[in-house]
This record gives sequence, C-alpha cells and structure tokens, in this order.
Amino acid sequence: MSSTTPFTVQIPQPSLGRLHALLSTSRLPPAPLAPGAGWEHGMPLSELARLKDLWSSFNFREVEQKLNSWPNYKVDVEGVELHFIHRKSQTEDAIPIVLTHGWPGSVWEFHKVIDALAEPGEGEPAFHVVVPSMPGYGFSGPPTKQGWGCADTARVFNSLMVDVLGYKSYVAQGGDWGSSVTLILSALYPSTCKAIHVQQTFDVKDYGVQLNEEEKAAKERVRFFGKTGRGYSLEHSTKPATIGYALYDNPIGLLSWIGEKFHEWSLARLGGAGPSDYDLLATVSIYYLTGTFPTSITLYYAHQARFTEAGQQAIKPKTPAGISVFPGDIGYSAEGEVRAGWGEKLGFYRAHERGGHFAGLDAAELLTEDVRAFFGSQWPKVAAGV
Repeated sequence: MSSTTPFTVQIPQPSLGRLHALLSTSRLPPAPLAPGAGWEHGMPLSELARLKDLWSSFNFREVEQKLNSWPNYKVDVEGVELHFIHRKSQTEDAIPIVLTHGWPGSVWEFHKVIDALAEPGEGEPAFHVVVPSMPGYGFSGPPTKQGWGCADTARVFNSLMVDVLGYKSYVAQGGDWGSSVTLILSALYPSTCKAIHVQQTFDVKDYGVQLNEEEKAAKERVRFFGKTGRGYSLEHSTKPATIGYALYDNPIGLLSWIGEKFHEWSLARLGGAGPSDYDLLATVSIYYLTGTFPTSITLYYAHQARFTEAGQQAIKPKTPAGISVFPGDIGYSAEGEVRAGWGEKLGFYRAHERGGHFAGLDAAELLTEDVRAFFGSQWPKVAAGV
C-alpha cells in the first residue's frame, strides 16, 4: 500500500484568471425563454445573472484557506490518486468516521461539521474525521476503469480507513451517492465498518406500510420530483460525455446546472432557506477549477439501472444503521418503510423540520447532533463486538 503524501489545496493563479475572464466575457440571453418563466423551467435568468455577478468577485483563496486548515493528503489506492482530509481529534479514543459526499457535492459539503465532530463539547462523543474526495471528484484523480461504481468507491474507502490509516474499525456517514457508498460499506465490510448513518435509502419497494398524512405528503413531493426534476440524471446516465464536455470549460453553464440543484433540492424551492450563495459558489468553483465535472457524473452511467424503478435494488445494511431525513430533500423514506426494509438493523430514525439534500451545508448542526447521538450510543457496543 502506498504511503500518504501531504497535500495543499492551491489552484494556480492562471486558472483563477481564466475563470474570471470567462465570467466577465460570457453573455446571457437578453430575456427569459418565456414571459414569467420561473423555477419550474429551471434556473431563472435573473437568478443566474445575480449569481454570475457574485461569482465574478468571489474569493476562492478563502475556500482554500479553510480547506487547508485541516491536514490534507493524497494516496494511491488501486491506482486512484485519492485525496482526503484527516482531522484527528485530541481525544485519543475518538471514533474513526469516514464522511462521503455525493453529486453535486465535494469535501466542502462537510466544512461545517468537521471540527464540531472532532472537538465536541463536554460529554459528547469525539471523532477522528476522514473526508475523502470521491474518485473523479474534486481533488481526487479519476476512476481507473469504465463502469466504476459505488462498490468500487466503497472498497477503496474501506482500504483507506483500514490499510492506509490503520483503523481496525470505524463508522461511516454519507448522503446522495455517499449514502450508497456508506450502505455498501455496511453490507460488504461489516467486520470493519461497524455502524452507518445515511440520509437516503434508495429503497422504492412498497412494503404496504400505512402512512400518516404528513408522510403521504412527503412521498407525493418525491413523486412530483420524479416527474419534473430528473432530466439531469437521464442525461448523466445515458450520455455523460455530451454534457460533461459541454460544461467542462463553461462556468456559466456549470453554475446554471449545479445552481438549480442547490435550489430545487432544498427548502428554497418551498420558500424556505437552502444552502448559502457562498457555499454554492465554493462548490461550483471546485468543480470548475479542478475540471472534474465530466468524471464526477460517470457514476450515473455506471448505475444506469438505478434510474428505472425496475432497476432499483435496495442495499440492506448488515450493521446498526441510522437515517436522518430532511424536508427539502428529493428523497424520502418514512420510518415504517425503513424499519420494514432494514429490520432490526435500524437503530436511529429522525425526521427534521428543516434542511435538505445538502444537510451538511444548510442543517449542519442537526446533522452533527444526529451523528453524535447515533454513533455515540452504538460505538461502545459495536467496538466491543456486542
């Protein structure tokens, strides 16, 4: 196994200069595509213009400074140049945890929870926090083969935790593709990944569970998204190169493509609060400046079957598992449905009144509380083999 190499996030100045030059010279249409066109048509022109102006003066060096406030490393695992943050707690017996982002996320998705988990208040569990960039995302290198899927990423992340960092056992948390990776860690590596917490189950099976009115309304929101919001996934999963190359050096296109998700996958679409403009621009900047948008969406191509109901095959955890659901998310599983699918492995379920798909950004303190509550109660048992 290769040794780790310290890494500093530092984008070359010419790359930043090119970004700002493209932002300053790019043109937007003179009028919306239809009178009164709003979010139902996608990113509104007025919103794109506003974000474009903000991005033109955005200081990415601040993002670098924040990321570099934690130890960053790179290591070769199965030929993948894997980037990860490793924030060790000052508490010696802290719980090792790997946090996995999804699309369109990055390690930035956890910038509000890393220190809170590593150095909690008195009486709260502490964590040694590991945050990798998924292969093909951000500061990691691309996958080494066609068809690289979540099982490949899970295998590499288990190797990172056990073989590279030397943790004999650990816990895992994730959202979006990170939920899939985390569920696979539990299913395939239960001897080392001792417990998991996710934000989605991706289980569409009808268990015949009786739902209350609030749960029915949440399921209806998911169905509505399935009808109106899945165009991106069809493109990603069928022709990733087409959209990937089109947005590779197109910051305005990338801002529109990702910015719409930050709005529609949060409470912002329902008139509430979503991730901040700053977090959106930091995220889009990482995708553009690392040139990883094309490789980030190849997971969709590898998992084409997942985007048809017939192809949905839920992954069942083999370890204690918890889930937090947020009302702005595009997925939803009622507690009874999760219990029917996971059985006795379900050890924690909490439904929140705010937050969305990017909970680490718009509900960081709630996500942190849930991670502490679940793993804090489970670790003494699973670490002892109970």
